[in-house]
Amino acid sequence: MKTKTTVFIISIGLLIIGFVICLGAMIAAGFDDGMLNEGSGYEQREYVASADAFKSIKFDDSNKGINVVPSKDDKIRITYSDNDKNHYVISEMGETLSIEYSWKKRWYEYIGITWYFNFESDDVTISIPDAYAGNIDVLTSNGRIELHDIALPGELRADTSNSRIIADNVKGTDIHFITSNGTVEMRDVISENVIDVKTSNSKIETDNIQGKDIRLDTSNGHISLDRVKADSLYFDTSNSRITGTVVGRMTDFKITSHTSNAHNNLPENFDENGSKTLFADTSNGSIEVDFVE
Repeated sequence: MKTKTTVFIISIGLLIIGFVICLGAMIAAGFDDGMLNEGSGYEQREYVASADAFKSIKFDDSNKGINVVPSKDDKIRITYSDNDKNHYVISEMGETLSIEYSWKKRWYEYIGITWYFNFESDDVTISIPDAYAGNIDVLTSNGRIELHDIALPGELRADTSNSRIIADNVKGTDIHFITSNGTVEMRDVISENVIDVKTSNSKIETDNIQGKDIRLDTSNGHISLDRVKADSLYFDTSNSRITGTVVGRMTDFKITSHTSNAHNNLPENFDENGSKTLFADTSNGSIEVDFVE
C-alpha cells in the first residue's frame, strides 16, 4: 500500500514539473494570457471589386466554411473576418483575383491549444454578380463549401477535405467538385461540358443534374441518382449501392455494369448502337438504375 502511495505521489510530482516546464517554454516563445481572448479580436471586413476587372477568382483557405452566392449588386464581394495576426492576403494579379489566408502560428498553436479555446472566425462569403464572366476556384480543407444560385460562363472548381460540398441551382461550362470523407449534394446543377465529382467514404446525392460528361466517383458511399442526364455517364463506388434514374431510354446507351454479391438490374454488357454511354461499377452493393423520359 505504501509503495502504491509513493508511486502516485511521484507521478503527480512529475506531472506538475512537466506542466511548469511547458508553461515556461510557452512564455519564452511569446505566449501571454491575452491569446485566450484573441478570438474576440476578429473584425468583419469586405473586399469589393468590379465584375469586369477579373476573369478568374482563386480562393485558398483552411478550416473554414465557404459560401458562394449571388451578389446583391454588380460587384464582386468577399466578406470575411480576420485580425492583425490571422488575416487574408488579397492580391490582384492581372485578370486574377487571389484570396489566401495567412496564419502566423506559434509552435504551441500547432498542438491544439487555440482549437481548445475556439478562436475560429466566421465563414467566408464570396458574392458573385450576374455580370461576372470568369472562372471560380475555391480551395479549403476541413470546411464545407456551399454554392447557391450561381451561373458562370466559365469553369467552377470546389475542393475541400473532411467535409461536404453542397451545390444548388449552379451552372458552368465545366464543374469539378472534390472532397474526401464528406458528402457531395447536387440539385439543379448544369454544365455545358463536364460534371466531375470525387469523394471517398461518403455518398454522392444528385437531383436533376445535366452535362455532356458526368462522372461520379466515390468509395464506401451510396451514389443516388435522380433524373441525371448526359451523353456519357460514369458511376463508380465500392461497398455501397448505385440507385436512381437516368434520363433517356436504355437503347440510347452502350452499357457496361458490374457488381458483386448483390443485385444488378442493368445488363453487364449492352450495345444496340446507342450514341451514349453508361458505366456503373460497385462491389458488395446493388445497382438499381431506371430510365425515365
